[in-house]
Amino acid sequence: WRDLINNIYFAQLYKPESPFYLRIGLIENLTFGRGFLVDNYDNTVMLPFEHLNGLEIKLNGKDRKLSLMVNDIGKPRVFGTYFSWMKSDDWMMDFTYIGDIDQYSNIKDRDADHYPDLIDPEPKHFNHATDSIILATQPQRLDKMKDRSFHAVSLGSEYVWMRMMKGQMVVSGDIAAFSKIGT
Repeated sequence: WRDLINNIYFAQLYKPESPFYLRIGLIENLTFGRGFLVDNYDNTVMLPFEHLNGLEIKLNGKDRKLSLMVNDIGKPRVFGTYFSWMKSDDWMMDFTYIGDIDQYSNIKDRDADHYPDLIDPEPKHFNHATDSIILATQPQRLDKMKDRSFHAVSLGSEYVWMRMMKGQMVVSGDIAAFSKIGT
C-alpha cells in the first residue's frame, strides 16, 4: 500500500480558487495571506529522493476563506491554517497559525543513538552515553534538546485606501507571536 502511494506525486480535486479544493501528495508554492509566516512553502525539496504525502484543503466562500495544510499525512510534523474574512469591499482581516511539532526530526541519526551523524564521533555505531568517545567529545543528544517544537500565529489586516483606473493603493499589516513550546 505504501509503495503505491509513494509513486503518486499528487492527487487534486478542483482548482485552488474553487469553493472546495483538495490536494494530497506534493504541496508546492503554498502561501498563507501576504506570506508573513508561510511564503512559497514546499513539503518536498528533493524529488524524487524525498517524497512526502501532504494534505492541502481550501474552502472559499463569498467573503470568507479557510486553508488547512499538513506536510505529511503518514507522519505529520508541520501543519497550519489560514482564515481570511472580507468585512467589506475595502477591508479584509486574516489569521494564520503554523506549527512544527519536531524541528529536529530531519536531522540524520542512522544508528539511532540520539547523536546526530554530523557531530557523532562514530555515526555508524550505536554509542551509549557512558562510552569513552562520547565522554571525551560530549556531543549534544537530540532527545535532550529543549524547544523541539515551534509555533507561530499572526493577525493581519488589509485596507484598500484608494482605487484608481488601473489599480489600487492598499495599506496592510501583520502582527505575529512566536512561541517555543517543547519538552
